[in-house]
Amino acid sequence: MGGGPARRGGLLEAAASARPRPPGATPAGAWAVFVATTPLEGAAFLAPLADAAATASPLLASLAAPHAVVVLGRTGDAGGTAASAVAFDFLPAHPRSPSTAAALLAGRAVPGVGRRRHLPAGVPRSRCVAVGPVAGAAVADPLGAAAALVAGWDGAPLSVGGNDCVSAAVSLASSLTGLGEAEVAAALAACSAAPRRRRPAE
Repeated sequence: MGGGPARRGGLLEAAASARPRPPGATPAGAWAVFVATTPLEGAAFLAPLADAAATASPLLASLAAPHAVVVLGRTGDAGGTAASAVAFDFLPAHPRSPSTAAALLAGRAVPGVGRRRHLPAGVPRSRCVAVGPVAGAAVADPLGAAAALVAGWDGAPLSVGGNDCVSAAVSLASSLTGLGEAEVAAALAACSAAPRRRRPAE
C-alpha cells in the first residue's frame, strides 16, 4: 500500500487520464479480479454529508466517499457468472468506535486491518467493475496470494486520502492482475460513479 497524504490524489489524477480496458474472456473455473464500492461499516453518519462534501474540504469528501473493495470471483461453467466470490478490503480496526470517527475527521491516522469475507451471493451486481483475470505468480493460488498481501495490512496506519481503502484496493488489484495502478484506479472511479441498483420491493 502507498503512504503519504497525496497517495489518493495521485491515483485519482492518474485515473483521469486512463480508461479501464475491457477484460478478456476468463475461462470457466478461473479467477478474475473486480473492484467494488460499498458503504463503509460504521460510517452511516457520513451519508448525509456526501453532497455537501464535494464543495467542502478534501478530507470530508474522502470520508464521505464509498468504501473500496477488491473481489476475487471464480467463473461458473455456464453464462460466465461468478459461482464463488471472496472480498478483501482495508478498514479501521474499530470502524464503529466514536474515537475512530473523531480521529479520521481530525485528519489523524488510526490502526487499520485487512479483512477477508466470503460472498455467498457471488460478485456484486451493482457498483462493481471487472478489472481483469488473475495473472502472473498469483494464478497458482489467487486466494492465497491475495490473503498474503492483505495480511500485511494488519496494524498499518489508515489515514483518509493517504493510506486508505482506495490505495489498498488499487495496490491489491494491480498486484493480482499485473495491470498498472492507473488502469485499476480508472476502473474504481467508474465503479464509484455508477448508480446503485435498488432491490425490488418485497
